[in-house]
Amino acid sequence: MVLNTGDSYTWGMPVISSFKNARSLKIDTGDTDPKTGERIYWQINKNSLKFESNEELFAKGICRIVDVTSYDSDTHKKTSNKENDDLVDFVVNRTYVVVDKNVEREKTNKLKKLKGYRDSLLTLGMEFSLGKNTYVIQTRDNKDIANITGKTTKLLKLMATGTVLVDLPSVFWTMRDNSVPEMTGEEFLNLADGVESFVQDCHTNFLVHRLGINGCEDIVSLNAYDFTLGWPNTPEPE
Repeated sequence: MVLNTGDSYTWGMPVISSFKNARSLKIDTGDTDPKTGERIYWQINKNSLKFESNEELFAKGICRIVDVTSYDSDTHKKTSNKENDDLVDFVVNRTYVVVDKNVEREKTNKLKKLKGYRDSLLTLGMEFSLGKNTYVIQTRDNKDIANITGKTTKLLKLMATGTVLVDLPSVFWTMRDNSVPEMTGEEFLNLADGVESFVQDCHTNFLVHRLGINGCEDIVSLNAYDFTLGWPNTPEPE
């Protein structure tokens, strides 16, 4: 078998150390310089190894390492601790220590994914119809929401001072596609109500799923928990 430059190698048997993603191998010969007393090392260009077979390399005391660790990645994880090395056909078959996944740590990871999922939906915005056209109003962050709330507050203040609904000023609003449609004050207030419901539904569903994730008692139920359910409809990404 011809070696690839991306493989791991080791010097001597039993395995002492491995080298991965390095341009060269620094090999301890075990000897010292009689004049200086310093350790003697060999430096081998890793690219040259790909032209030699495993058997030829073994004759030089160099072995390819193959990870043969078998485990269920859903419930377990592989550590960096070596468990066993077996020399088979001039290749070291290495297994690493496998441990159970920590449920609390995996909950933390899943909660981060849940938050990212919620934020991705809010970033997509809310789709609505205006006349014969369909638009997407942006709800990417607190600034977007604050802008909508601010405009809503101004319109409600006008109504509080006597302006009737049909006499509210028109509103021009930049949408996700950079179009700027004109809306009546009433249409904008209805849109703002929809945005409020959309955002609230996202945050409420987030809390529901957070409770569900925290309620999982083992790694199997945690892996099976699907937090992509129950969210409000969102438009397709641009």
